[in-house]
Amino acid sequence: MPEGVEVDAAGLALFGGIDEHGADVPARPGTPLVRVRGFALFGGTDVWRVPPGGKADALELSRPSRR
Repeated sequence: MPEGVEVDAAGLALFGGIDEHGADVPARPGTPLVRVRGFALFGGTDVWRVPPGGKADALELSRPSRR
């Protein structure tokens, strides 16, 4: 999901979570509202915001930081 797009992430997570990651910048005019509904059982649902023009590797984004 590019930055500047409004996201509404919700749902049901049992033994997990529903999370949004990345910069929460104001929505750009004319962009749609994206609704993400998730159901997670022993897991989670993640929504990532990526800067426009940035390359997003889903595997790289899903790895926890080891710093």
